[in-house]
Amino acid sequence: DACALLLLQIVSFLTILSPVFSSSSLPLPHIIVIVADDFGWNNIGYHNNNMTANEVRTPTLDALKSVGVELDRHYTYHFCSPSRSAFLTGRHPIHVNVINDDTNYNPQDKIAGYAGVPLNMTMIPAKLRGAGYKTHYTGKWHAGVATQQHLPFNRGFDTALGYLLGTNDYWSYDTVTSCPGITDLWYNDGPGYQYANPANCSQQNQNGCTYGDSLFTQRVLSDINAHNTSQPMFYYWAHHNIHTPFQVPSPYLNQYSFVNNSDRMYYDAMVNYMDDDIKQVVNLLKSRNMWDNTLIVFFSDNGGPIYQSGGANNYPLRGGKRSNFEGGIRTNA
Repeated sequence: DACALLLLQIVSFLTILSPVFSSSSLPLPHIIVIVADDFGWNNIGYHNNNMTANEVRTPTLDALKSVGVELDRHYTYHFCSPSRSAFLTGRHPIHVNVINDDTNYNPQDKIAGYAGVPLNMTMIPAKLRGAGYKTHYTGKWHAGVATQQHLPFNRGFDTALGYLLGTNDYWSYDTVTSCPGITDLWYNDGPGYQYANPANCSQQNQNGCTYGDSLFTQRVLSDINAHNTSQPMFYYWAHHNIHTPFQVPSPYLNQYSFVNNSDRMYYDAMVNYMDDDIKQVVNLLKSRNMWDNTLIVFFSDNGGPIYQSGGANNYPLRGGKRSNFEGGIRTNA
């Protein structure tokens, strides 16, 4: 993962130089890492080239690219968990985790025999916390759940709110694949029951309910608002969007009623929703005078799914998620 290697170099640099920063007037930069889930190459505005401009609406990401650096050859693993594991450790997936299974277990190996990141590997937040950073995580974890020690709160994050597994209902927060029907929402070192929606919340019944990614965005905004800006902050914000199941608040879906394919209609609306979430955080960073001292890193964990019920568009790249063709491993960043 190119982003992992880039950020690992930055982390190493900051860790080495933190005594220099602390003895001078130079502040350590805030770092916000934003991960999109299953984001198609052609589903971002600056790659779309007006092919489907009425569908692809990512003004915030397009603006960030225009003032930043595009990683045009950013490569990841071809599905979720290995890419996240690689990023969080700064290692190649083959040396960390190449399995997208939350329950895989080898009883003969007490260290690396569990799915996810082995416990003997240090993660980026632990390194940054050692350099004086306040560290936060919210969103989709998918990097190990077998024991308490595998959870984000015990891997270097000061606060953690999110899904531990890989596919969740956006309204009930229940798991869809692994252990279906279990509400999978974790806050720090225990279940996040206080954040759960009423039992009747669904795509069809959204009144009085909080969309999953809205819960995470509000958490990011709350943490930034409460942050003491004299301390550097590291935020790992891992969107569940645009992963299945395809669900999104109705006002966004209604904007895409002209799209004649249901999966693509939901996918387009979820992309637009994610872009608006990022806009809120960018605006808050600017209003708190943190913007000029913040490094934002954005990437997708893999290419967009183009199989049946996938909804994504990776044109002109060949293939998609779960493929080793470029459509599956060369991602927006």
